[in-house]
Amino acid sequence: MLGELRRVHGRSLSRLNVVDIGCGTGSNLRAVAPLLGREQSWRLVDNDPILLEAARHAISGWADMVLEDTTSSLTVRKGVCEIQVAFVAADLAENVEAVQGMFEADLLTASALFDLVSASWLTTFCERLSCPLYTVLTYDGRMQWTPVHPLDVEVVEAFNAHQLTDKGFGPAAGWQAVSILEQQLTRKGMVVVKGDSTWHLEAGDARLHHQLLQGVAAAAGKMHQLGMPDINDWLAFRLDSTSGSIGHLDLFAAGQSS
Repeated sequence: MLGELRRVHGRSLSRLNVVDIGCGTGSNLRAVAPLLGREQSWRLVDNDPILLEAARHAISGWADMVLEDTTSSLTVRKGVCEIQVAFVAADLAENVEAVQGMFEADLLTASALFDLVSASWLTTFCERLSCPLYTVLTYDGRMQWTPVHPLDVEVVEAFNAHQLTDKGFGPAAGWQAVSILEQQLTRKGMVVVKGDSTWHLEAGDARLHHQLLQGVAAAAGKMHQLGMPDINDWLAFRLDSTSGSIGHLDLFAAGQSS
């Protein structure tokens, strides 16, 4: 990613304009901004004002210094970087074209978003994309645990079926999202690079692991492919699991269209 951005914008990567869609609490900014130049402008877009406020709070706490804090924006210093952050409330499900058209981005980012949207939404998104894309933590359908339980495969199948249900964007792409992105972006002449970002959960991740397992069980139960007694037995067994892995993929696309 950095090599392509430097090719286009120079080694300093200064004055980059970055848009993060479905920003949540701003994790992409906190991960990526320290790798970029001294001056940066970010626009964080989300439909949930509570998440936008959480992002403001998280970024303020992460920064070395808050330089300016207004109703709609924040300017912080992190290391040598001065980062201007604008917070934009927008419904991505209703108006993806307008959201992308608002900004002239040098880089568009997203985290844990594209497995929630529909294939048709992804197609429109890819058609409109006119800058490099960096997306992380898109679920790819893989889950495994130790020790093995006889219902592991059936629970994962039920969860993956739930992933394809409507999350507000139409029937979701779910675990197929990265493949759809890769196909659509390659078709329009962009160079696509994928990377494995699987979560590996060990004993020290018990709190996160338990929350995730409860979410998996709840989603699988909604599909009625397994009876609730079986799912509850599976969950009780799984809550004692010593380790697990949840498959995710990262993707960077750039080239002809950037």
